[in-house]
Amino acid sequence: MALNQDTEIIKLVLGGNTDAFESLVVKYQNKTYGFCYKLLKDKDKAAEAAHLSFVKAYENLGRFRMDSSFSTWFYRIAYNICLDQLRYDKKMVRTSETDPDEEWAPHEINAGMDYLSNEERKKYLDIALQKLSPVEKVLIFNYYEEEMSINELSEITELSPANVKIRLFRARKKLYKDLETLLKDEVASLLR
Repeated sequence: MALNQDTEIIKLVLGGNTDAFESLVVKYQNKTYGFCYKLLKDKDKAAEAAHLSFVKAYENLGRFRMDSSFSTWFYRIAYNICLDQLRYDKKMVRTSETDPDEEWAPHEINAGMDYLSNEERKKYLDIALQKLSPVEKVLIFNYYEEEMSINELSEITELSPANVKIRLFRARKKLYKDLETLLKDEVASLLR
């Protein structure tokens, strides 16, 4: 049903009712911001990326093929904008001096997993997620949080479905290994 609603709205916009696009913005704005924030980890950059995603989608709406879901096509645009921002940020970091003492060290957390609250567990998971590549973060977040299918993830990332499965598997393994290492270090520091 949502596919039909989106398609009808797109037909209205392409037919000259440009105000109809606002309903797509309202429908997708929160999820788009969350999607961008998961990748960029910065509120302002995520808000800007979400805004640019809507602008770019509006400008390219004529290229949208009505045979697929608007959300998948749209999240592909958002994904590319976020990747561009990450590349820009990485380039800027290389050109500026960094102080290694300012980096946060995972061993600063002071509890074992069994004694952690849900909030603390989330913190550990966020730490481990930050070690994943941008593509791995997108795959993990959208597969588990947004419950997107392998095929939708394949369209968004332009990876084959088999490659999406492989990368999801590897990302889960990395998360498990990083969490195990973080927690071992913390338990050892508590026993000293």
